[in-house]
Amino acid sequence: MPNFAEPDRTQVTNSVEEETKLLRQRSREVTPAFVPGSKNSYSSTGMMILGEIVETISGLPFHEYVQRSIFRPAGMTSSAYYTRPAWLTDRRIAHPYIHQNDGSRVDGVRNLDAGAVLNGGPGTNAARSFTGSGGGGGFSSAPDLLKFR
Repeated sequence: MPNFAEPDRTQVTNSVEEETKLLRQRSREVTPAFVPGSKNSYSSTGMMILGEIVETISGLPFHEYVQRSIFRPAGMTSSAYYTRPAWLTDRRIAHPYIHQNDGSRVDGVRNLDAGAVLNGGPGTNAARSFTGSGGGGGFSSAPDLLKFR
């Protein structure tokens, strides 16, 4: 069980501003799944809230802060929080493939209306987010990961 009841991830966002607004709204709607300190569990929502704290303190969007403060100083030139349009045009960026009820898989970036039946929760599609957040969505190459120490 996650630290927070995970919010519905079925809404498509189409800009950094829209994504930020939606994530902030969702982070205020969730409730703890258990008394803080009584258990622990990974939570994408908890990580989104931490990303929001980074934004508030730094005055920068999370993805920009990570680019400036982590990726660039580490020399990670193939790492970023890409936007959906970049996913569609840059062949180097991996796409999420979503399992369907009939056993097939579809490209989530090219099929935003398609929702998962496994992984991520029913109806979810990671590509519906315009860009990543503290809760995930960053991309990196294998050589860049070696630079991240």
